[in-house]
Amino acid sequence: MKAIKRTGIRRWPQRPAVGKRAGVQSRKEMALLGFRGRAQATAGLPEALPEPSLPPASREAESRLGQPIGIAAISSLIGCSPWTVRQTLIPQGLPVFRSAASGKLIFYTNQVVRWIERRQQKGGN
Repeated sequence: MKAIKRTGIRRWPQRPAVGKRAGVQSRKEMALLGFRGRAQATAGLPEALPEPSLPPASREAESRLGQPIGIAAISSLIGCSPWTVRQTLIPQGLPVFRSAASGKLIFYTNQVVRWIERRQQKGGN
């Protein structure tokens, strides 16, 4: 059987590795040129995004209701267990917003604090 003669293998030109610039071969050269990798690409971004401006009605509602929190956080605020909040306090009238029929319970801090204060002024239960 006759051997197959291989012709010259065509080599594609290699591109520089990711993070390197053309003509720069070592990290030392890159450092001298002031190239610092990914940090350089994000150096121009602001430290924090500006606060979104809320319409006056939303600001007023947020100030009246307070921060929305879950059942674990409200139980620690009141000083009882989540079971007590669910089984005892909600049936007694603790203000709660249910996001769906079987959804998450959402409490608003200022609303809950006002409810507790009203109950204390009445003298208990």
